[in-house]
Amino acid sequence: MVIFLIIIMKKISVIIPSFSPSFYIQDCLNSISNQTFGYDEFEVLIVLNGPKEPYWEYLNNLLGTYTFCYRLLYSDIPSVSNARNMGLKYASGEYIAFVDDDDYVSNSYLSDLYKLAFKNAIVVCNVHSFNNIKEQSFFLNEWLKNHNFQDTSDFCRYRSILSVPWAKLIPRTAIGNHSFDMRFTNGEDALFITSITNSIKKLRFTNTYYYVRIRHGSASRKKVNISSLCKDTILLILEYIHIYFNDWRNYNFSLFVYRIPGVIKNFFILLNNGRF
Repeated sequence: MVIFLIIIMKKISVIIPSFSPSFYIQDCLNSISNQTFGYDEFEVLIVLNGPKEPYWEYLNNLLGTYTFCYRLLYSDIPSVSNARNMGLKYASGEYIAFVDDDDYVSNSYLSDLYKLAFKNAIVVCNVHSFNNIKEQSFFLNEWLKNHNFQDTSDFCRYRSILSVPWAKLIPRTAIGNHSFDMRFTNGEDALFITSITNSIKKLRFTNTYYYVRIRHGSASRKKVNISSLCKDTILLILEYIHIYFNDWRNYNFSLFVYRIPGVIKNFFILLNNGRF
């Protein structure tokens, strides 16, 4: 007897890493639930990492109130990179959208991103940041305003856009076997996005919104150990060099050249901010 397994591929897999989730995750999931994109066209993978209880029970109960397609995963490794990698492992979508659990997106977010989706392009959207008191523009807003949402292949000039995984729609085929490097606690996002550009020919832009919540205690604001930061800085530079020469014909040389002083600049910014 031959058994045929039919795997229904979604158009988009939304990957949400979550560490000790607070009530903010409900805002995130509500925004996913409000999507104009059809529920049958996307899936949501929530990857709980670190301590399991009481968060697993909380998320199970919360997710039970939604009707979109979801999968709750768990890893005892407290790492956002590991959580995103696990999400990629189980994702079935043609395209990947990363969303942090304390952020949220506009109602037409997935629909607007997918309208411009292409196998060798990353679709980028507008970003607002807020801190529960006020909302403010993010770095992408002024760039989009000044360039009329035109496609670009100049990755080097607009490399700041390629520094974070969220606010984007990324082809699964472009990601391939690439993953977030768990050795790093600073700069791993830019490293990942840069590493997949050998399969990306252009950036496309849409005026839908991704909302970034700025709050005390978030990963971007925690203190780091100076010796770990020094080690990460050296290893990051070596990893950029290694990635480039593994496929130098398909990577943008200028992008990698500028990434290295960017790593060094970030090191001194963290030092000056006194995050130690």
